[in-house]
Amino acid sequence: MTPSVTDWSKIDSKLDPAAYKGVENPTKYLYFSNNDQALIDPVFAGRLAKYAKDNGITIYITSNGGKRSYDDQVKAFKASGGYQDKDGKWVGGNGSAAVPGTGWHEIGFAIDVDKTKKDMPELRSLCADEKTEDQKELLEYGLFKPMTPGNGYDGINGNPEPEPWHIQPIETDGIKKPDRFNLYGNSYSWIK
Repeated sequence: MTPSVTDWSKIDSKLDPAAYKGVENPTKYLYFSNNDQALIDPVFAGRLAKYAKDNGITIYITSNGGKRSYDDQVKAFKASGGYQDKDGKWVGGNGSAAVPGTGWHEIGFAIDVDKTKKDMPELRSLCADEKTEDQKELLEYGLFKPMTPGNGYDGINGNPEPEPWHIQPIETDGIKKPDRFNLYGNSYSWIK
């Protein structure tokens, strides 16, 4: 059974809680449409909640846009056209989902803002592109949008569009896929 949001205290964060201000009880400002997705890093959750509190908003996170299990990542990767070859290696996919075992969602260092709510004025900034003042403001909270390819297509050769709704802690900037679990994964070893 997956622990609930109230079990955030059991997660040993790899982020420095003093580096950026956070909110002690993020549940007041973060709404997860699926409680199993709520097990993001507690310091990351606090930073998101601080941003929400300071901007007078609630951040709505998609049903698969918080913490993902390995099995959920497999489903997402397969839905993107990916598969395992005869040697068991993950191949293919259209870029809209990370290869299982390499995604930030799997280790609780990513959320996807519910873009169906982006018509709400207070959420527009969270779904805006990287060139906005809002992206700069996120940096002040220890958050950023990597603007990597994600869901949707640009219509040109089927290339995935950047995901302006995807947010991560600033410490994850520039870390390559093979290094993600080495640096952060053992924080989540208690979650199976």
